[in-house]
Amino acid sequence: MKRLQIAIALLALAAGCSRQGGPAPASRDATGPDTAAALVKYNRIVVRREPVDTKNPANHLTMVNRGERVAVLQRDSLWTKIRLSDDMDGWIQSKYLAPADVRIVVMLIPELLVYRRPDPSSPRLANDTIMTRQGIILWITKQKDGFAECLFPHGRSGWIAAGELTTDTAEIAAARLLEQARSLVAENKIDEAAVAYRRIAGQYPSTRLAAVSAEESGIGPGGE
Repeated sequence: MKRLQIAIALLALAAGCSRQGGPAPASRDATGPDTAAALVKYNRIVVRREPVDTKNPANHLTMVNRGERVAVLQRDSLWTKIRLSDDMDGWIQSKYLAPADVRIVVMLIPELLVYRRPDPSSPRLANDTIMTRQGIILWITKQKDGFAECLFPHGRSGWIAAGELTTDTAEIAAARLLEQARSLVAENKIDEAAVAYRRIAGQYPSTRLAAVSAEESGIGPGGE
């Protein structure tokens, strides 16, 4: 009987040591299947080492562009700790992120009618260059009565007829390259932009955006 009591005591002691020396609970920063994701809303957004809005270059970690997908590690109303696709962690202002479940589409027509509400009789929004340029990538946040509420690259939202957009994967891939090329042109990096235009011509020659790209750049099928 005494041996049994001693054995039970030893087992209890071993269990206690196992609990104390076992692996620590997973940190809330650990990424896994349940980690939230988000998309960057705009181009050239600074990712910081610490959640401080300062121009000090030492706090600048890297830059991200519109559409990049990031893992959300921590979040509040002002700052979000993110993990980039290369596993680099940093901080970004929460207002620069959108939910990752938005639907990505491309505008293929040369001019778009944008309404304040999902009704063609509602007031129209004044178009600007970004809202009328073929090949821009839009994010659908809502759909109703044949209309889609879209978030434009500069942050404005409006309702457009859903039939004027495409979800074709080749057109979306070409649009990403076109967006990159246009951004490089704006930075006067003409040679780098030409590389992106040539990739559209070479990889997506049958898309409608290949024709848009050729008109803008003068680079036709085959990259010439």
